[in-house]
Amino acid sequence: MLQILLLDDDEVFLRKLRGRIREEMNHRGQEVIIDCFQTIPEVLNWLACSETLDLAFLDIDMGQEQTTGIDVAAAIREKYSGCGIVYLTAYLEFVTSVFETKPLYFITKNELDARLQKALDMFFREYSIGSRYILVQFGKTSKMISVSDIIYCEHNRRRTRIVTTHGEALTTKTISAIKEELPPERFASCHNSYLINLGQISSYDRMTVEMSNGDAIPISRAGRTELMEKLAVFFRDRFKE
Repeated sequence: MLQILLLDDDEVFLRKLRGRIREEMNHRGQEVIIDCFQTIPEVLNWLACSETLDLAFLDIDMGQEQTTGIDVAAAIREKYSGCGIVYLTAYLEFVTSVFETKPLYFITKNELDARLQKALDMFFREYSIGSRYILVQFGKTSKMISVSDIIYCEHNRRRTRIVTTHGEALTTKTISAIKEELPPERFASCHNSYLINLGQISSYDRMTVEMSNGDAIPISRAGRTELMEKLAVFFRDRFKE
C-alpha cells in the first residue's frame, strides 16, 4: 500500500489529478491511499502527524499563500528523505529554484495526461532502487546499506569509506567493485577515488561537486566526462516529453 499526498489550490484540478492517479495505479495493480489538500497549513498539520509518505504531488505556486509547494517539499524531505516528489506548475521558471528538494519529476498542468505516466514510471524505478541493499564487510563486521542512502564512496589507503545519510561505513572493497553492485544510471565516478550518488548532488562546478551533506568532492579531468554524461541523462529523464 502506497501513501500519496496531493497539494493544489485548484479544487477542479485536484479532483482530476486524484482520479488520474487512481486510474494509473489500478492499471499497475498497486493499492494506494491518497490524501488531498488545498492549503499549506492543512498539509503541514497532516505531515506532522503522519507515519509514512511514499509520493507527493505538490503545486509550486499556491496563490495568495506566502509559502509555496517548495517549502512543503523541504518539510517532507526533512521527515521522509526517500519520498518521491513531483512538482506541479504552470510556470517553468520555478524549475531552477527547486533542486535542493531533489524532485523526482515536473509536470506542467496543461500536460498532466501526457506526463503523469512518465512521472509514475520514474517513481517506481526509483522505488525499486530504494529497495536495494549492498553488503559491506570490514574485518568481522558486516553491514547492509540501502543504495538510496549512499551519498558517496571514497577510496583511500586500501579502504573505501561509504558515506550515507545515516552515517559511515568502511570496507576493503575497491571503488570499482562497489560500482559494479550499484545502478549505473544513479552513480558516477567523478574522480578515480570517488563514486557519487547523482541524486545526492546539491550543486557542482567544473572543479567540485557539493553533496547533500555539504561535503565537496573533487572532479578530475577524466571523471568530468562521465559525470557530465550521466548528469545529462539523469536530468533529461526528469524533464523528457
